[in-house]
Amino acid sequence: MFLRSMMGVMAVASCFAASVLLCVVVRAVNVTSVLSIRTASRTHAAGAVTSNSSVGTVSGQTALVLSELVISSLSQSMDAVGAVPSNATRYDGTVCFFVRTSTVDEHSDGRAKARAVAETWALAPAERSRVYFFVDEDTEPYHLPSAIPADRIIKTVNVDYNHLPQRMRVELVLINSREFKESCDWFALVDDDTYVNTASVVKKVGQLDASQLHYMGFVRSCGGDKFVHGPFKLFSYEAVPLIAEVSAKCDDWSSTSWDDVGVARCLKDLGLSLTLPAKSFGNAVEDNDRRHHPKTMELAAQASAKLGGSVSCLDYLHKMLPDDMRQFHRLVQQSPECHQHTASLLGAEVTIDDLYSQ
Repeated sequence: MFLRSMMGVMAVASCFAASVLLCVVVRAVNVTSVLSIRTASRTHAAGAVTSNSSVGTVSGQTALVLSELVISSLSQSMDAVGAVPSNATRYDGTVCFFVRTSTVDEHSDGRAKARAVAETWALAPAERSRVYFFVDEDTEPYHLPSAIPADRIIKTVNVDYNHLPQRMRVELVLINSREFKESCDWFALVDDDTYVNTASVVKKVGQLDASQLHYMGFVRSCGGDKFVHGPFKLFSYEAVPLIAEVSAKCDDWSSTSWDDVGVARCLKDLGLSLTLPAKSFGNAVEDNDRRHHPKTMELAAQASAKLGGSVSCLDYLHKMLPDDMRQFHRLVQQSPECHQHTASLLGAEVTIDDLYSQ
């Protein structure tokens, strides 16, 4: 690692001392700079923390506590080093999708959701895209389809629904690694009950500049503050170090059980709402009903009719149960190509309210 000043040396030494105490990084892939905050280029990072120990013997709760300590150490080192301006000059538009699975509970539907994703849209993603899977199980073997390569699995923490913001905090730091930033221009965090049309997303982000700050998805509002709804959050290459910095510096993730609202609140608390505003992206369909069978398929038919009749014009859909996801994937495969990639860049958002307003 190249360091530009003695201040950088001191910061890394401080982080290394913290990593000796922690001796853990909450992931399964070999990322050598999990906590780099601002990269000067795709091959030069400042303020990285490295740990080579196995996470297999650490419980989910212990991993969460250690993650908090890692993030605390990161925040302190970031204050010492300061932000290093990015000078990356080459982008090829690669989109990396990070699927947020929950397979730890054999009695939940998390494993079925992970299988559905792996067997549909993540099976053969579009050119210039790749799919990773966050997994919350403590030890291998993970309950993911065997076809998923080990280097596409990332260890995260195991939390209950009320503590999802803490898991989001950890994951926003984890994606800010040199390994990913050498490969990805766009970073999409995707829930395991969300269907993504990778080909359409790749084409649309190709019209945007990854060296600019972008935080995009299905925009909602809470208390007058806009935020990108959780099922699909898209960050540009330039935004990833900033959102990792926000996650590290924001010290209250307990006042809401909604991780997406937590991200927006932290941006606001740190005075960065205008620097990284929530922006709409693509043609999204959403029914977030947790009590009944979601009507996402009906909404998709309605939305595609407005977009020329092809479901290929839809970019991401939530909530999709496993059988619905497989059925919709077959429809996408049989549908004609969409020709609205430019017109719908910041296009339509269809919710269950629209279905009943007709």
